[in-house]
Amino acid sequence: MLYIPTCYAMKILNLGFKLFLSVIMILGVSSCEEKPDDLIIHKENISGFVQKGPYLIGTSLNLSELNSDLSQTGKIFTTNISNNQGAFEISNIDLASNYVEITAGGFYFNEVRGENSTAQLTLSAVSDILDKSHLNVNVLSHLEKDRLLHLVSSGTSFADAKIQAQREILKVFTFEKSDIANSELLNIAEGGEDNAILLAVSVILQGHLNVADMSELIGMMNSDLKEDGVLDNPSIGTSLINNARLANLEDVRTNLEEQYAELDVDASISGFEKYVRQFIDSSGYEFSHFPIYNRTSVYGTNVLYLDSDTFYTTQELSLAAELPAGTSLKIVMSGGLWWYRVMPNGPKNWDISQYNHGIQYQEFTAPQSDESSDLSIEFSVPQGGSHIFRVEYFENMAESPTRTRDIVVVDQTISGSKYELYYPVNGSYGQNILAMYGDTLSLEKGVQYSLAAQFPLWDEDSLLCKLIFADTGLFAINPARMDLWTVQKDSQSLSMEATGKDILADMSIVFKHSGLGSLFKRDSTKILQIK
Repeated sequence: MLYIPTCYAMKILNLGFKLFLSVIMILGVSSCEEKPDDLIIHKENISGFVQKGPYLIGTSLNLSELNSDLSQTGKIFTTNISNNQGAFEISNIDLASNYVEITAGGFYFNEVRGENSTAQLTLSAVSDILDKSHLNVNVLSHLEKDRLLHLVSSGTSFADAKIQAQREILKVFTFEKSDIANSELLNIAEGGEDNAILLAVSVILQGHLNVADMSELIGMMNSDLKEDGVLDNPSIGTSLINNARLANLEDVRTNLEEQYAELDVDASISGFEKYVRQFIDSSGYEFSHFPIYNRTSVYGTNVLYLDSDTFYTTQELSLAAELPAGTSLKIVMSGGLWWYRVMPNGPKNWDISQYNHGIQYQEFTAPQSDESSDLSIEFSVPQGGSHIFRVEYFENMAESPTRTRDIVVVDQTISGSKYELYYPVNGSYGQNILAMYGDTLSLEKGVQYSLAAQFPLWDEDSLLCKLIFADTGLFAINPARMDLWTVQKDSQSLSMEATGKDILADMSIVFKHSGLGSLFKRDSTKILQIK
């Protein structure tokens, strides 16, 4: 047996005790730096609202716990929206983190159209709930999410990233407010400037888009803003300004007030209108959403088509426009006499004023957007002559004309045409170049045209026409589509000659690329512009 003197034994015990304390201190420091696994954040309930307009009852909602890097832990709580205000509540929640993401996908009340959406939209919000038990989900909370996650992953603290992401989103819409509340605390049914900004953003995103198009727009914004917080894609800005300018703000207010009144909710709709107007006035984005004027319509050749200014009495003519959702149109015609067909095949989507004989004036207003407007129209023109009519376009509620055009209508229906050579508006193969009016003719490459002349009934006549082009290989003709013309051609010119009576000389021609040329026929010369 080994004996150790008492003094040495005490030294050994002291040394062991010191080592034990050192280990305890190390463990203690480590435990202070890391959150214990069993730390629980308990919430009696978490409640709030999901809003685009208010979401509808039955919408599914998930609350997901997030780690400090905002990745999901796998713990999820589910519930459904309990009424048409978009309200939800989750009770008795225990979390090991103070960061959560709430996601809801369902139908909602469309505040611009004043009706429930026809498809579902998913929105989300990320929040620190350490000191919150009430939070909302809306378009601002959704727009900032991807940018927030990117900032946190780059080392920015959650609190700073939250402020920066929201500030950058608001800047896209020209809004700056340093003391605005967190996005998940805003509510479109409550008063105040902060909530007015939320509703303005909601209206600008919605416009007259359907759910799929709006969802795509929001997704494109999230992707664009994620890296640097700056909107770089000009087409997104154009979509936003189109939405803002075409939204009827008075209707938005009425729609929301009536919807909440029907739900027996004493809502206070804030002054969002000034923020929408600020965006329209200050954003600098290019507006592009106008009515569309096609070359032809169901009723004929469209006199509103912007690239044609000459029309003929032998044509079936129409007054036609396609109105995308949210657009509006009034047409004012003046300077002559015209009439339109009432039945059968009467006007479609036109409200028409009385014709004013004193000033030769009439208004045609399209009452509905997202529809086509069309009518059959004829013009009074002197026999064998022409007349100029003024057409003014008032687009998208404009108080002054957004476009003004003078159109020329040429008479080709005189009885003397039986006795004289003339050029029909259309030949067998397409629009007749020889009948086109004006010193410069605008033609399209790839389109088949006719070169046609109708010879008199009884007296023989002859005609020589020549086309000369600046470039080689600009045109193509088809020998199988060549009627009664004697043709000579080379790489830059085409000559056609015909002699006879009561015959239609006609042939097809197609222009293969852009260029310039000249048309010579009898005593006239015209410039050809192929585009």
